[in-house]
Amino acid sequence: MLCTSLLVLGVALAAPAHSPADKTIGPPAICFPLDIGEAKSLPWNTGDAFGALKDYDLGRLVADTVAILDASDDPLVHMETIRRAALYLERGKKSGDVVEKLLAELRRRIVDGELAGVGGTPTAQPVMGLRWFDLGYAQGALLQMGSLEKADPEPALEKAALLRPGDAARELGSALATWGMPGKGKRHLDHLHKAVELASPADVRLRRNILGTAGQILGVEKYEELCPYLERELAQR
Repeated sequence: MLCTSLLVLGVALAAPAHSPADKTIGPPAICFPLDIGEAKSLPWNTGDAFGALKDYDLGRLVADTVAILDASDDPLVHMETIRRAALYLERGKKSGDVVEKLLAELRRRIVDGELAGVGGTPTAQPVMGLRWFDLGYAQGALLQMGSLEKADPEPALEKAALLRPGDAARELGSALATWGMPGKGKRHLDHLHKAVELASPADVRLRRNILGTAGQILGVEKYEELCPYLERELAQR
């Protein structure tokens, strides 16, 4: 399993530290694939959480990733696409330049949007919120993979929260991207608690993703047990 291999190879030394209650053995933003239904993402071997295609051209990665992000308004699709991108970059022997190009392109989208006035109206703000989210989530995922030595995803994720409030999927992403970061205390659990509270019972896929990622990490098997669990954890800080 890749997540076990990452630990053996020492890649997970850059991954967040986990509390004794955490069951994960690898980076939270990497080791848990997200259910995005039939939505388009980066090319992948179906049914394999770590199914990067051996013949995929890393030279296409930045353009392909940004095209998918621009075409979707679903944070889950953005998270899974960035997860796959991070795994492709981990596979590449000389992927450092591509990492920088990807982050530069994600920053460029923000600057271009601000210059064009995108996000200046209530109806457009969620678009810019997702662009900030993409940057923060990518920083968190790449940090966890060891592809970045230093970055703080939280400022970008906080900006995303201001522009895209009340978004349960975004809160889940913020939790996974900042899980156990040094000096952040239980901020990731704050994000997760918001995600659990905001996720509508009608949004079965989102709830399934919350339980399939954070639930597995925490060892919580039922969705209705997540909120009480998190409230107990947060009360202890």
